Amino acid sequence: ILIVNTYIYIQDRVGYLRKLRDVLPEGGEVLIVDFKKKRIPINNPPPRIRLELYEVENELEEAGFTHIDSDDCALDFQYIVMAQK
Repeated sequence: ILIVNTYIYIQDRVGYLRKLRDVLPEGGEVLIVDFKKKRIPINNPPPRIRLELYEVENELEEAGFTHIDSDDCALDFQYIVMAQK
């Protein structure tokens, strides 16, 4: 499952991730790409509503995902988080 630049807009993110986890086959993965909270030359979405990388990692863990792997260097303005069922 791929989620790009929309994760911050999801209501009840942990509940949503739990539902995704329920429909994924064993070994299935979710990949989240979203804007970094730090200062970047893009103002939309506003920095005040962006999530820190660790917040996304914590929510994935709370939803029951494992093997959470993050990369905040590959892309200039976004981080990538991959987690497995």
